[in-house]
Amino acid sequence: MGKISFLLLTGAAAFVAYKYSTMSEDEKREMLNKLKEKGKKIYDQFAPEIKDSMKKFS
Repeated sequence: MGKISFLLLTGAAAFVAYKYSTMSEDEKREMLNKLKEKGKKIYDQFAPEIKDSMKKFS
């Protein structure tokens, strides 16, 4: 089972790398902006204490 999982994960990573390499600069920029927005939402949702404590030190 481990070898099959490894092969599937490797194949998925290769596919993603190929898709990213064939994207235009605008598509790459748009994708990165979406990832940043999702990351900010997740951070705000799951780590509000960290955000509040950082405000105290600034």
